[in-house]
Amino acid sequence: MRAMRRFRNRKGVFVVLFGILFTALMGAAAMAIDFSRIWAMRNELQTSADASALAGAVQLSMTTNSSTQVDSAARYYAAANRAMGVAVNVDSVVLGQWNDNTAPYWNPGINPPNAVRVVVSHSTNGLIMSALGITAPNVHARATAWADAPISTTNCIRPWAIPYEVLMGRVNPLRTDDPSISGAPFSRANLTRPFDPAKDMAVLRNAGSNNLRFTLKLGQNSNSNNGTISDSLVNGQPGNFQAVALPKYWDFATQSLANPGPTRGGSAYADAIAGKNCFKLAIGDSLMTETGNKVGPTVAAADKSDPQTAPFGVCDSIVDNKQDPVNNGKCMNAASPTGYGVEIKAAFYFCPSSCSGRSVVGVNLLGSFTLEKIYPNSDPQKTWDKSQIVGVFNPVSDVGPIGGTATTLRRVILVK
Repeated sequence: MRAMRRFRNRKGVFVVLFGILFTALMGAAAMAIDFSRIWAMRNELQTSADASALAGAVQLSMTTNSSTQVDSAARYYAAANRAMGVAVNVDSVVLGQWNDNTAPYWNPGINPPNAVRVVVSHSTNGLIMSALGITAPNVHARATAWADAPISTTNCIRPWAIPYEVLMGRVNPLRTDDPSISGAPFSRANLTRPFDPAKDMAVLRNAGSNNLRFTLKLGQNSNSNNGTISDSLVNGQPGNFQAVALPKYWDFATQSLANPGPTRGGSAYADAIAGKNCFKLAIGDSLMTETGNKVGPTVAAADKSDPQTAPFGVCDSIVDNKQDPVNNGKCMNAASPTGYGVEIKAAFYFCPSSCSGRSVVGVNLLGSFTLEKIYPNSDPQKTWDKSQIVGVFNPVSDVGPIGGTATTLRRVILVK
């Protein structure tokens, strides 16, 4: 019987195996570390892209903006938000239009722009994989910010209803991109057409206050004038704004009477003007108008310097000097760059015939304007009436929920 073969001596095999396994484990650990660094860099790059796009959109939403200013702001904030302690590369800053309703949502290069898309990148130098001969990737991040996201519901609305036709009567002559609008700016069809969230908003941002200024008296009748062209739009004479009772009368979301419903009376109306009470309003809701005898409460509640309303009110004070028609009625505001003018959120409505006395009006648009003047007393020559207002239509930033309906209340948001 043959003797069994004896195994050879395997001393040192463990060292070899350990060396092989150690190299594999170190390679795996290196890859894990590298990918962790890449992931952290990707997050920091996204922060940089988000900040850059938002900065560009904020600049775009301001008046007298330009593509150069938008590009400069976007690049500045991209540089201020580093990745792995190093400034990022800005690959592109592109202006375009964002349409939240239909695809394609992002349309680069379309005028007027209402959104900004930024792409940033960073090389991944210094990774362990580079020492192993593996090419390290470049990491990219992209962000798109919408400058004019429409606000569908807003809080602290003022109890003033502004005729929708007055707004469109100021915007239509400036819509030179569409001859059918600018050629017939005061036609009934154009005065009541839907608000364009891109092109009409661009007019409000860039047209200048002289082109968008309006004057309205407190009264009971709509500017629609029984379906004919409004005198105020053609001849520049004051039309009417209406006092409304808050809270709202009809709730569009529930398709039912609002609960609680409107509170009537001069005291409640004055409190709403002064901002003592805030009420929400959405497009499609309805308001109940007050009779046209709210002249006194309108002026008193707007003036913070009035002992009866302080510290509430719209204006820090109201200039009362009929000998100085340029400054008389100015709504002073220490926070304004000009020293006067307060941003107002209000309901914009349309009456198909006329609104007299106590009526119910539908909210066509959540609108905004800068209140420049509110006259504390009438002029004997009837140059102006007590509580008559002068304002400039403009977009106002808000913090309400985003909706699908265009408004002049807007919010800068990241969309992609």
